[in-house]
This record gives sequence, C-alpha cells and structure tokens, in this order.
Amino acid sequence: MEWQAIAVVVFIVALYFGLVTLGQWQADEFNYFERLRHGIGQAYASRLQWSPRPLSEALYLGYGLLANCLGRPFAGGLLGLLWIEFLFCAGATALTSKSRENRLLVLLLGFGLAAAFLTSGPLFQVFYWPAGTLAYLPTLSATLLLFLQILDGQLSFSRGRTLCFVALLVAALSSEMGAMIASCCALLQSLAMLRGWDRNRREHERSAWWLVPGVVSGAVLFWLATHRLTADESAFTVSSPALHDPLRSATAAAKQLILEIAGCRNGTKRPLSAAVTVTARLALATSVALMWRTPRGESDSEPAEIRFQLLVLGASFLAACFASLFASYLHFGDAGGERYEILRRCWITMTYIALIVSLGAAPLQRWRTGVALAPFLLVAAVLLPWHVSPLLREYVAYHRVRDAVESTFQSGYRVDGERMILVLPPSGGIITPAMLAPGTYSRGSQAGGFNYAGYILAYFGKQTLVVSTEQSPTHPSTASPVP
Repeated sequence: MEWQAIAVVVFIVALYFGLVTLGQWQADEFNYFERLRHGIGQAYASRLQWSPRPLSEALYLGYGLLANCLGRPFAGGLLGLLWIEFLFCAGATALTSKSRENRLLVLLLGFGLAAAFLTSGPLFQVFYWPAGTLAYLPTLSATLLLFLQILDGQLSFSRGRTLCFVALLVAALSSEMGAMIASCCALLQSLAMLRGWDRNRREHERSAWWLVPGVVSGAVLFWLATHRLTADESAFTVSSPALHDPLRSATAAAKQLILEIAGCRNGTKRPLSAAVTVTARLALATSVALMWRTPRGESDSEPAEIRFQLLVLGASFLAACFASLFASYLHFGDAGGERYEILRRCWITMTYIALIVSLGAAPLQRWRTGVALAPFLLVAAVLLPWHVSPLLREYVAYHRVRDAVESTFQSGYRVDGERMILVLPPSGGIITPAMLAPGTYSRGSQAGGFNYAGYILAYFGKQTLVVSTEQSPTHPSTASPVP
C-alpha cells in the first residue's frame, strides 16, 4: 500500500513540476534587473535595506546578472533548481531516518505533504514567480525539512540537530516570514527550557540548534522593523482601520488567523470550501498519526519528547502566522499577498498534523484497520481539495504560453525601432501573466502609481509598449496590437 501511495503523490508533484518552464517575470524582475545595469552595488544595497533577506537577495542578484548577461529570462532553469531543493527537503528525512523500517513511511509523509501543499490552493507567487520563489520556496522547504526531522525524532542525534539548525537558519535568511518562524521557535524553545517544561536531561546539548538562528532572525526582524515598516509604500496600501494602528491590526490578525485555521482563504468566506479544507487537513493529520512510529528499542521518554517538540513547532507556526498577519495589517492595511497566504496555509496544515500526532496518535493506532488504510487516507486527503481543471488548462495552453513569453523578449531585444510588443499569454489559473490590460503604454503612462509598463520599457530600452492578447500568424515580434 505504501508504494502505491508514494506513486500517486509523486505523480501529482511531477505534474506541477512540469509547469516550471512557464514561470514568468513580474514588475519586480524588470525593475531590479534594469537597475543592476547602472550599478550592481547600489541596486543590491537598496534591496537589502528595503528587504533584509541576505540569502535570497544574494541568489536574486546572481539570477539578475545571469539573465542580463544571457538576454533571456531563464525562469524555467531557476525554478527547476528551487523545486529540486523543495523535493530534496521532502525526501531527505527518509534518507537519514534512524529506523530502516520507517524510511518508506517517512518518504510517503514527505512527498504526501509536498503534494498536499500543491493541491490545496493558489501557487504562483511561491512556486512559479522567480522573485517570489527565490525567497519563499526556500523558506517553505526549510520548514518542511524541520518538521519532518522533528516528527521522525531526529533531534536525538547530532546529525538531526545539525539539519534542524541549518533549516531554521536558511529560513531566517531567506524571507521575513522565515525570520518570524525562526524567532518564534527560538522564543518558545527558550521559554520551555527556562520553565522546565521539557524534562529531558540532555536539553543543554540541544539548545544550540535553535539559539543561533533565533539571534540571526532577531537581527533580520529588527532591520525590517526599522527600515521596511517605516517606509512609505502608499502604492500598495489599502484604506483600512487597521492601517498603522497596532491594536486594530492585532485584532484583525487574530480574526484572520482563526478564519484561515478554519479553512477560509484570504478575503473569502465559503462554508463548503472551508469544510473541504478542514476535512482534508484532518484526514491528512489522522493518516500521519496512524503511520507515525517510534523505532523499537527507544526509551519511553523518546515519544514524549517528540510530541513535546511537535507541539512547540506547531505553536511556533501559529505565532509566525499571527506575526505576519499583524505586520501586513499594520503596514499595508490587509492580510498581505498570495505568497504570505501560501506559507500560512502550509504551516497551518503542518500544525494540524503536529497537534493530532502529539495528542491522538496512541488512541488512533489502536484502530488496526485504520493503520492498514492510512496510506489510502493520506492520498484521499491530498485529492480532496484538488481542483484539476486549472492544471489541465495550463497544459493545454503550454506551448502558447511559452511562445508568448519568447515573442515578448524577442520584440524587446530587437534593435530597430522604439516600440515593442508584449503578448499576454493565456492563463489557465495557475500561472499569472503580466498585470497589464491590452493597449499602448509609454514610460510615463502609469507614473502616478505602480509603473509596470515603465519598468518593462526601461529594461528593454524602448519607449512604447503595445500589449496584445494574441500573436500575428506571420511574425510574433511585430504583431499588430489588439485595439
């Protein structure tokens, strides 16, 4: 049963992995990569000051320099590498598992979680947008690895503590949400140690794995609070009572977190969809609890310690979700963009699992039929919230999307003339194309707001941008615009 379940979830993951070559630039890439041409150090320093993400910003800088050098977006290659890292983190715990008999189950859990993340909602800003993927997919990958290591009891070994240390440090250096989870985890771990909630005698040997990432994440968040949160970003804010009001922001964040835990998505309250989401999370968590094993020969205190660490990690996930919502409401007036919602959704899913494994694994495993059917239940949990039609539409439009992106870059890099054509690729519901309406734009057309067209024109060195919804059958780079 385990091998069949692994085959199903790996197949689902492979379907989504196949779309990485359709990844597309948004305004961020055009704007930043154009500024790199005028001064690498200045452009990089301004990014770090605005968004202190040392690891992801260094990768973003390297990607921008490579794209400028090649004259191509190279999005598929970059996204493919980051996806491989994500899949490695999903399967790495199976390779290092302390129990040979558990490795197959741990592999199923890792790839089952990866598949559940992909089938449970929107994906673009974390999985298919280069600028977002560079910051937020390493954050998700690191927290997935951390969760699986703790679930498998790897904190009992120096190798496991080292992997957890690296995972938490990578999260802290990759994104602001990664810094939040590292800080929350370090804070709760230190509180548990000071209060004596964890009675393990070797606690002093284990504190270092979370301490250094906690300090680093604290520095990142301090820089963020003193630079990003004090900046004027009126182009992205919405009118809201919570804007710049800490008390109302905290209240709004708490309400939104409760809604998201209950299965509601940002800005929507659909009871049926929420019920499906919660049912899928509970089924996934129950299947993991049924399959969770403590290796033979372990002391009685080992399962209790794993349960305690899972509770601490689950509480850290929820605390980080609240912190991200609070910061978004305070600075922007709303719950933030899709990328933040995706990370919260995945962390809440892992929190469900942490709670049910910690509190209900023992009674659940007395249900022998359930233990035997646990792999089937995991697959059902992955499939339950899955909307297959957007995936199918993306594959139907696969070649048209690639041709549209290619024609845009060909038009932009043509040396003759000051005009270029941007062909809007069809969207099946997963990959989000450029947020521009068909029409003709100059560099100053959107100067009063978010100057998307101006960024594109500056990057290619053109003066006029014609946004079209379809290509000419004769020559895509010289297509006539749609009126």
